[in-house]
Amino acid sequence: MGGSDITLRAAQDKDGPALAELAIMAAHGVMNLLYEGLIPGHSVAEAIIERRLRNPASFCALQHWRVAEDAQGRVLGGLNSLPNVELAKSVSGIAGRALMLEAERLAQQSGLRAIGLTTFEADAGLIAFYSKLGFTIRERRSIPPHPMFEFPATGC
Repeated sequence: MGGSDITLRAAQDKDGPALAELAIMAAHGVMNLLYEGLIPGHSVAEAIIERRLRNPASFCALQHWRVAEDAQGRVLGGLNSLPNVELAKSVSGIAGRALMLEAERLAQQSGLRAIGLTTFEADAGLIAFYSKLGFTIRERRSIPPHPMFEFPATGC
């Protein structure tokens, strides 16, 4: 399933580094705040892999992920689907649309009536992408400022 040389598949252990990097990019500094120094001698990406992706008790465990990859096998985006349907990060366009269609399919299959998305208000490109897909802003919440956040603390 996918479109235009994009393949969607279940995540595998080999996808851990790419998914960790995508989570770091999507979180705009939040992952660095949470995971930096958590496991001495490990990078933030390594800590995410160990504490989230390889932890079967985590809702972020690999078994809950779908990935979009291109014809060369590069991971372009990821979808954390159970118990939440959540787009982690993707190259907007074909891969992003394919992941969001997969999110809708998984939500319907699970009997969910809605999909919730969370993003930083300052991420105008991602908000525009979600808007083009028919999503609307239902709620905003302030985020306290922190020097590790890449965006000003205005809301999400």
